[in-house]
Amino acid sequence: MYHYMSMADRNRRTYLDASTIRLKRYFYMLRPVLACEWLTERGSVVPMQFGTLLDEVVPHGPIRSIIDDLLDRKRAGIELGEGPVIPELSNFIVQKMETFKEVVKGTEFTEPWEPLDDYFRQILSTVAQTKANKTLHPTAGNAPV
Repeated sequence: MYHYMSMADRNRRTYLDASTIRLKRYFYMLRPVLACEWLTERGSVVPMQFGTLLDEVVPHGPIRSIIDDLLDRKRAGIELGEGPVIPELSNFIVQKMETFKEVVKGTEFTEPWEPLDDYFRQILSTVAQTKANKTLHPTAGNAPV
């Protein structure tokens, strides 16, 4: 979730603070915001397909209609060039991000990292030992069968 929030926030700061926007940029913010919604609701792997994510997370209503319109235009091959900011969609994105910012705060670095660090060190040690053995015995494991 932290990763998705970082993506959405970077794009929000870059694109939503202007009076116009390249409309396809909305998708750069929607995907991570919808992924956060998925994680909050389901706690499972986020679908790769944007359509699946959209169908499962955004109910039919005004926001969904705006997103569907942008998708229809994109699918029809219409270049989603620069246009005025869509206040309803921008507000939806910002509101969702505010909600998820609180969720991320509650989970950020609260889990003990030591077991993961120990496991990582063990893997590094195993790899280093394997490389050392191959250096000391370069033909080990290369004998004909």
